[in-house]
Amino acid sequence: MKNIYIFKSNNNIVFSNGEKAEIVFNTEEYNDILENLETDKYEYFKIIHEKYDIKNKDEIKNRFLYIFHFILIKNICNYIIDRYEVEKIEFLYFNKNIKNEKFKLSSKLNADDVLSNIIISLINSEEHLGQNLKIDSKQSNTNEILNDKIEDKGIGFYFYYESVKKQELKSKIVKDLLEYAYIEEDKKNIDNRYTLPIYIDHEQLEKIGLENYQDYLINWISIAYLRMLTKIHDFLINYYNLTLEKGLKIDDVMLVLIDILDTEVKDFPKGLKKSIEVGKETAGKCFFVNKVIQPVPLTPELTLLLQGKDAYNIVPRI
Repeated sequence: MKNIYIFKSNNNIVFSNGEKAEIVFNTEEYNDILENLETDKYEYFKIIHEKYDIKNKDEIKNRFLYIFHFILIKNICNYIIDRYEVEKIEFLYFNKNIKNEKFKLSSKLNADDVLSNIIISLINSEEHLGQNLKIDSKQSNTNEILNDKIEDKGIGFYFYYESVKKQELKSKIVKDLLEYAYIEEDKKNIDNRYTLPIYIDHEQLEKIGLENYQDYLINWISIAYLRMLTKIHDFLINYYNLTLEKGLKIDDVMLVLIDILDTEVKDFPKGLKKSIEVGKETAGKCFFVNKVIQPVPLTPELTLLLQGKDAYNIVPRI
């Protein structure tokens, strides 16, 4: 049985199975990315530049860099876990003491920060907690592990990496949601996501005295989206006979739903069409905004996932 190692070498983070080594975090490239937050040299910040109209380096660093770090660390871990499973590895070893280390996302990271974040994420992963990923600390001679040639795929490879488990579950869920008419094959937005309709009942909102309801619509639409996801999530848990907890919980099913589904505000239906859509609402296939929509509690990780989807169009498996 083979082992794999993750360690710092020449101020980079290296991943090796003893035969092949690759850089999963190149500090020089990372520093260059930070120097070009406001330019179009890297695609990572395109949405921030165009959708948010933010091109100030300090503002991007303060508002969006921690989300970039979150996605990068999680997807590096997803890559390592996939390699561990595909290569039938026995142990993953690291040579860093993380006893007093904390997960760090804000401000600029150094190689030690990144290595600590990776190890902490792997230790807290579903695979390790389920005893399917064996991790241990071991002082190793990195010179013996490294080969003369180290592959460097670049930070972008890991930032945009999608785990095998997520890909497989995504295909399964899309197929089943199409079959049960939760989504339509040709109803996708510019981000290539299926859309769930939201109907705004302007007449009813005015009738109940909400004269300034327009000020709240953006928030209500976001809440409506989460409520639809929750209903679809619970349907799939029952359909697949899963033992997962129901509700607005972060698990692999919810991650896929966040990744493949968005909302679209559509013209308010009338007559028979309205009756049909009202029936669909109970299953989470659409949502009617016809009253004050009460907020739903968000965990810090769920907030990060939604922010990452919005700012970088990525929903990593966590």
